Amino acid sequence: MPLFSVNDQSGNSPSRRDSAEPGQWPGFDESPTTPLPKIRSRSGERKRLVVACLVGAALIATPIALVGLVRSSVVSAGAPGVLGEPPFPAVLEEDGYKPGYSTQPAARASLDSKWRLLHVARSEHDTVVRTHQLVPAEDAMSGWTDLGGSAAGNPVTVADIHGRMAAFVVGTDGSLSYNPQIEADAESPGRWTDLGGAGLTGTPAAAQDAMGRLHVFTRSTTGELWETHEDVAGEGVWSEPRALPGPAIEDDPAVHVDDEHALHVFALGRNGVVRTHVQSGGDDWGPASKVPGIADTSPAVVLDQAGNLQLFARDPNGALVQSSERATPTDAWTSWRNWREWQSGPGTFAGRPVVAMGAKGGLVVFAHDADGAVYESFQVEPERIDWATWRSHEGDVVELTAAVKDSVGKMVVYGIGKDGALTRARQNGPATGPWHQWATDLGGDLAATPAS
Repeated sequence: MPLFSVNDQSGNSPSRRDSAEPGQWPGFDESPTTPLPKIRSRSGERKRLVVACLVGAALIATPIALVGLVRSSVVSAGAPGVLGEPPFPAVLEEDGYKPGYSTQPAARASLDSKWRLLHVARSEHDTVVRTHQLVPAEDAMSGWTDLGGSAAGNPVTVADIHGRMAAFVVGTDGSLSYNPQIEADAESPGRWTDLGGAGLTGTPAAAQDAMGRLHVFTRSTTGELWETHEDVAGEGVWSEPRALPGPAIEDDPAVHVDDEHALHVFALGRNGVVRTHVQSGGDDWGPASKVPGIADTSPAVVLDQAGNLQLFARDPNGALVQSSERATPTDAWTSWRNWREWQSGPGTFAGRPVVAMGAKGGLVVFAHDADGAVYESFQVEPERIDWATWRSHEGDVVELTAAVKDSVGKMVVYGIGKDGALTRARQNGPATGPWHQWATDLGGDLAATPAS
């Protein structure tokens, strides 16, 4: 495959806060924003049809599920559709997406096909290493396995259309590498394949599109945002890499699918403005647009329960800020805002935050300060309008790597400690405390990416 070349360039309904008048919501640091665009209405008929189908399927499946519960509580604890982030309803292929495609983007920790948490990292020897739970939802881990490869940045892992755990990493030679299967106990372990590239850096972002094809985004040392994708989902043939036109970027990209089944990619520009592109159909991408305001990191991205993408970043003063999707068709965003509840406590943070949806459907965000202490804030039930004040989880981390629910819905937060070992804090149960703070037995001689 040819090297990347700079000459190869080619081309939801808002949250309740967004629909409020200025000053209506307590705790909102207001800054001028553009007027709300008119929101496209959803198809009520299709939603009612999908609901009716789901209810009918549930009635049919109930006796089978009861038998399964009697036979194995472990299996029921990890049943797809009960745990993790819910997939979109599987309706018709002609609606423009493949039923069953994964909506979860690549991450450094995620659930594998056996519902075990799997974590990938860069070793001190610049190789890709992996550890995983021995049993779903339990603390015991496998220890670290060296998967080889060449890693100059952090690897990420994501399920492909066949459920295989693929991995991507930027190598020490500045190229992008891909391994189609890194899951433990896999019948056919994968091998590293060079996807090309030159002068790449940092951590890639990856996700399936609506047809199940993996798309991967990387940045170059000169600020280009590069994209490559599978020609056909799961077949291992990749497109020629291309640079998406737009302003130069200086932080790693992030990607997430929206509730209309289109991918959005984000990256911090050198001017402090987060640049974003939205997939406009198939292999096409819209022109670069921006999130209003100034940030200091690329965002952590999550799709909330209302179907809106939410962005979380650190601003130049070290405060945590949030931007919300206004309307998917126009790729419009609110200005960065810092809620009043976030203005007490640590005040300033280091590095990029991590965010996940909790077991009850509310968002939970984590960030660490310069001393390595980790803090948590979450949307307050039941309306999820306000945020809780910061809660300290203490800790001694140099980098947060992931926040993810395990197979029974417990929130697990991973980080790399100052000793170079992986560390973990987790809830006692789904959406319940107390937290089990920072395990010290996960080991590893890992290379962290300290906050700038």
